[in-house]
Amino acid sequence: MRHIEPDLLGPDLIALIDEVATPLIEAEVITGLPAAGSSRASFRLAFKDGVTVKGRRFDNADIAERVRALSGLLAADDFSRVLAWRGCATIEEWVDGKVDDTICRQPRLLRFLGARLGKVHATILPPQVEQRYGQGRQTARALRDPLERLSAELFEMGNLTQVQHEFVRKIARTKCPTSISCGLLHGDYAPENIVINENGYPVVVDNGSIRVGMLALDLARVWYRWPLDGQSEAHFLDGYASASDCADYGNNREFWRVFALAEAAHFRAYWQTENSELPLTKLHAILTTMEARENGGQQRIRAQRRAN
Repeated sequence: MRHIEPDLLGPDLIALIDEVATPLIEAEVITGLPAAGSSRASFRLAFKDGVTVKGRRFDNADIAERVRALSGLLAADDFSRVLAWRGCATIEEWVDGKVDDTICRQPRLLRFLGARLGKVHATILPPQVEQRYGQGRQTARALRDPLERLSAELFEMGNLTQVQHEFVRKIARTKCPTSISCGLLHGDYAPENIVINENGYPVVVDNGSIRVGMLALDLARVWYRWPLDGQSEAHFLDGYASASDCADYGNNREFWRVFALAEAAHFRAYWQTENSELPLTKLHAILTTMEARENGGQQRIRAQRRAN
């Protein structure tokens, strides 16, 4: 067996492996968060009978249980399945395939994948899931306060100037939607988590961030993570709209994008992950564009007043 320290797998994942009838012959690290204090990681596990699965270790048992419970609501052909769960660990279906780096240049595929996410967002939660994880419709404060905190911490870390921080606070107070739809969201619906299997069918293979939350924020994360430009996002949202209403996102697009970028920039800066500057660069750019447009509008108003 390819050697992996037992401490890396963790006792719960080791216990799940021991329950399998045939011996484990190979274990390989797929991903792990390069962050102090996090034990999250995933592994490719191959057994002597030829079966390969994904082993996943989470930071705590509540997260693992949530992933197990909510993953069962996803379409089995479209998303990898959780096969076993214990404590902080899961064993999931392994899907052979390749990541397609050209997804964003394929309108038909974008519409197809947009419709898939729309179906996830339109999922009717069973009563027991709604009771435990449901959030209903959130008020503006549920967004405004977290965005202001993210901005303040980015400013304290030196990633936003005072002017940028004040502008984000202004966005939080003036552009925040008054009512926010919540439901089942994927949380990590990104091209690197979608593989084309041997039948040419796209399957989502990482559902470790599934949760109940704000649907429009899930769409903003798609815009940032893929990334999507105006045309490719139009194709994606066209497909999405065939299965779910995207008005919450479409009517407040810039706000959701700022929130998603601030969230990603804060996470990457705090944990010092690879390419940590990417969301921050996009956040700076969108703030510059919004501020320039606002200042231009104010100048036009002042000019009209002087003319009158």
